[in-house]
Amino acid sequence: MKKLFIIATALLFIWFTLDMSGLTIGNSTLVEKAWNSADGIFWLIFLIGIILFISKQNIGRIYLSSFYGLWFLMQYILTGHYIIFPNLSKIESYNRYFENTHHIIKPSSTVLVPDTYHIVLFTLIIAACLIALIYNVKLKIDRYKKTPLNKLN
Repeated sequence: MKKLFIIATALLFIWFTLDMSGLTIGNSTLVEKAWNSADGIFWLIFLIGIILFISKQNIGRIYLSSFYGLWFLMQYILTGHYIIFPNLSKIESYNRYFENTHHIIKPSSTVLVPDTYHIVLFTLIIAACLIALIYNVKLKIDRYKKTPLNKLN
């Protein structure tokens, strides 16, 4: 599970780093550069979590797991909620803001359809959350099995 946790963290960090540099191929913009926005601060907080995981694994694991959960919640509140419960003014605003980015699914005026970058980002965040949850539960179970009182049973 630890390897999966590291892989999920690395993939998510690499993908989110594209948000810092921006990525345009030809006439198609995957994501615009957002280093000088709140995303830049969020990226630094993520980097701190990775450094913590490398230097102090248990603290870093808990930090990153919490970070993923909060990130998922934040993404749900900012975007995901409107995918499930459409709000036409939010959809219009989202479509205007991301009109110049690549979409694998055509934007709609009645349903919020994230652009390609955000579809992949949401998928990676959900995967990281699930892997972190399984990793943490597995560690708890393994530690429980190793306690002296359980060896008597």
